[in-house]
Amino acid sequence: MADNASWTGTTLPLFRDALNDPVRLEAWKKQCIPVARAQFKQWADFGQPVSLFRSVSALAVTVLLHIFMGTEFTDTHAEELVPMVRAYEWALQKPQVKVLPRWMSEEGKLLEAAEARMEQLIPEEIQKRVENPGKYQKNVDWFQTLMTRVGREHYDGPPSPPPPGRKQAQI
Repeated sequence: MADNASWTGTTLPLFRDALNDPVRLEAWKKQCIPVARAQFKQWADFGQPVSLFRSVSALAVTVLLHIFMGTEFTDTHAEELVPMVRAYEWALQKPQVKVLPRWMSEEGKLLEAAEARMEQLIPEEIQKRVENPGKYQKNVDWFQTLMTRVGREHYDGPPSPPPPGRKQAQI
C-alpha cells in the first residue's frame, strides 16, 4: 500500500467525482430505495415499538455499506458488520479509548476487534474482485471505483495472515 499522503491525494478527487456523478448517484438511489423500503416494511410488520434512533442508524449503515462496498458484499456481511460498525462508532466516542491504550478498556478491545475483522474482510474482497474482474467491472460501488481507477497501483497481492495478537471481531 502506498503512503497515506499519496493514497489520500489519489482517492479524495475520485470520491469527489463519484459523489458528483449523476449516473452513479442514480444507481445508488436505485440500489438503496429497495433496502429502505424493506426495512420500513419490516418495522411496520413488527407490531411492536421500534427504537427510531437505533433503527434508522442501522438502516443508514446498511445503505452506506451498499454504496461503499456493493450489494454482494453487503448481502453477505451486513448481519455481522452493521452492529459492528455501530458498536465501533459508539466505542470511538468513549474517553477511555482516547486516554488509555486500547487493551485497557472493553471499548478499546472492541475497536481492535472490529479493525481486525475489516483487515480480514477487505483483502478477501480485493482478492475476489481481482480474480474475477469481469464480474465486478460494471459495479458502481465506491470500492469498485477505487479498484478500477487505482487498484493496480496500490494492490500488494493476496492477503497476508492477520498480525499476531489481532483477533476476529467479537461484537
